[in-house]
Amino acid sequence: MAAVPDRAAPEGPLPTLPIVVARLLALYADEEYTADDIVAVLEADPGLSARLLRLANSAYYGFVGHVGTLQRSVVLLGEVTVQAVALGASLLRAWRGRRLPATVEDVWVHSYLCGMGCRVLAKTLPPRLLRLDPDALFLAGLLHDVGKILFLAEDAAGYGKDLEESTSSEDLRARELLRFGRDHAEAGGELLASWSLPPWMSALVRHHHDGEALRDELQAPLEVVAASHAAARGREPPIGEIVTAPLGDLLKGRIKEARLEAEEFYRAIS
Repeated sequence: MAAVPDRAAPEGPLPTLPIVVARLLALYADEEYTADDIVAVLEADPGLSARLLRLANSAYYGFVGHVGTLQRSVVLLGEVTVQAVALGASLLRAWRGRRLPATVEDVWVHSYLCGMGCRVLAKTLPPRLLRLDPDALFLAGLLHDVGKILFLAEDAAGYGKDLEESTSSEDLRARELLRFGRDHAEAGGELLASWSLPPWMSALVRHHHDGEALRDELQAPLEVVAASHAAARGREPPIGEIVTAPLGDLLKGRIKEARLEAEEFYRAIS
């Protein structure tokens, strides 16, 4: 089993990863891990364990019989869902003891739907086009707007108003620059890099509105994220070299079906 860090990251302006979550991600990077290893890490965080049990017993998943143990919930939910819950709950620590603004739910539901769309396309397209597995692209889509969560934690009222009043992506990013000195894409990319998530993922998040700055091998994943983002917003997915019109129609239908799943996920992490 791989060694795990004693600390997630040095203290700084970006939120640090809880030690349990850092150990969980380190464990997943080790090809030798077992479900028992995952449970042993999760047991150090009762709150996270309770969230996973809640999700496993939610109406959406509907597993046969009550899921009463952490080990069974880990096995049934799977690696990527456990990671997603752990990361999502970590990002909501800023509101500990405070009521979560409705805007936070809007961002997370959209992000989850974007992640689901990425997974749908990654499972449908030939692997050689994307060079990333569906679960990896799900996490990239899930975290593409993580910078918005950071900004809401810093100024929920002011930034919530920006989100409500902005007329376009360009308008929103201009407002972000005025309010925070950087846009949500840059903030999100910096956060994922500080959490030692894969460099391609932090690059994709940092440049998801600035695709020409990405390496050639990330252009296809960027197109997948962009199409999923649009479909999750209820807009027509942009058609490009990778995402064709039939794939766009498939994407819209699958994302529409996943709304309940996205809401259940948000309830689990909050």
